[in-house]
Amino acid sequence: MGLKEIWDEYENRRGYLQALCNKFGDFKVATTFPDKTWSRHVSVLEAWQNREYWRLDRATHRQIFPNELVLDIDHDVKNTLTFSLKYLEKLGLSGYEVFATGSKGYHVHLLFGKELTREEKIMFLYISGADPLKSSSNVMIALEFAPHWKSGKVKEVLKCLS
Repeated sequence: MGLKEIWDEYENRRGYLQALCNKFGDFKVATTFPDKTWSRHVSVLEAWQNREYWRLDRATHRQIFPNELVLDIDHDVKNTLTFSLKYLEKLGLSGYEVFATGSKGYHVHLLFGKELTREEKIMFLYISGADPLKSSSNVMIALEFAPHWKSGKVKEVLKCLS
């Protein structure tokens, strides 16, 4: 089950984040406010435990999952997106989702059945020409189906392959 399918089941951030937590394990979320300041990063379970539901309802960012690879590709290099998708298909990796970030690029989300090593993530990112900073699970990314902190545009799915 991909991110779009999980969102379609809940259609609200709190339910979506709880479902992701149940499926992939606990992770941190954060919110950017209109003045571009950030909330403290807290785990989904911590927000529930402390009844800080606003953190889930207003979350705009989340951590990358240990079993997830996110290729962050700028609009300026659209041919990189095409190359990356063809490369993934050549490797037999058809389970991915492409999102327009709402800002200046695309996020290609790949979910694997196991936790990826940092070296595996770096290899994919290097070959695809995507942002190597996304090799760490400590990195926050724009939350799917939420407004982007810079543009206010919602991060929407463009393509799902499973």
